[in-house]
Amino acid sequence: MTDTQPRFSLIIATIGRTAQLLRLLETLKRQTCQSFEIIVVDQNPPGYLDELLAPFQAYFPIRHLTNEPGLSLARNAALDHIRGEFVAFPDDDCWYPVDLLESVSKRMMAHPDWDGITGKLVDPADTEGFQVFHRSSGMVTLDNLWNRSTSVTLFFRRSVVERVGKFDTDLGRGAQSGMTSAEEAEYLIRALLLGFFIYYTPNVVVFHKTWQQSDDLEMSRVFGNRKAFGYILRKYEFPKSFALNKLVRSIGGMCFFALRGNLRRTRYYCRAFLGLANGWLSYSSCEWREPRASLVPRTAQVELRSRAGTDLGR
Repeated sequence: MTDTQPRFSLIIATIGRTAQLLRLLETLKRQTCQSFEIIVVDQNPPGYLDELLAPFQAYFPIRHLTNEPGLSLARNAALDHIRGEFVAFPDDDCWYPVDLLESVSKRMMAHPDWDGITGKLVDPADTEGFQVFHRSSGMVTLDNLWNRSTSVTLFFRRSVVERVGKFDTDLGRGAQSGMTSAEEAEYLIRALLLGFFIYYTPNVVVFHKTWQQSDDLEMSRVFGNRKAFGYILRKYEFPKSFALNKLVRSIGGMCFFALRGNLRRTRYYCRAFLGLANGWLSYSSCEWREPRASLVPRTAQVELRSRAGTDLGR
């Protein structure tokens, strides 16, 4: 271990996983850029990860924290310990291409006006997965962030994290509110509202298993995920037409699959509809109390567009 400042601080919140975490750590050991520290926030019983983490201490600095369950709670605990120039939030079940950190570092060094960079998810075993991500590069805005970001592909300068602050603990896996996702989208929205410039390129890739709507796990999560989405739409005063469009699409999915006798997919879209509506209505009952922010004003959007450069890696 070294006292020199690392290029990256990688925050890994983990609970109940060993094989997936081991895979991630092995890909970190092989990174072509080795200037990073790992902050593991362990939400398991005492000693659960000790044997797994010990061999990797010889390869890179690991700060092993313990915390109560909750993804946003865990990340907030880690934010108090970051030392790197850039901050990222890999999940314990994702894994990195061997040149990822080097690629991000080169892009950020070449573009000092970029406050962060984000990329896309890829499942090496399913080339048709994750079609939601845009194929072209460009700035991240409030209109397109849903198709240009997810937590494991976010890389912020530390100055962004210091300004934006902590994650909303009403959001994310383990939140008592039942809103089991979108903590990173809410965080990114705050960064954009503060005027930070975040660039998206599909050439920055993080590996992850494809999410399947037919999976039991995804079926169990859809209500909480859509509840979080509806909560954010209302919290940041997105146009009601945008929320209505999402509700109508869920109703359309229910009708489409009901007519075809696919009860499982019908239930999926029903839960999506109920979650979105519940999230929209539940905003005022949550504990997080920041004044509602208007969407980025037109003058700020013009300024952000003027800072958009060309991705050298395209």
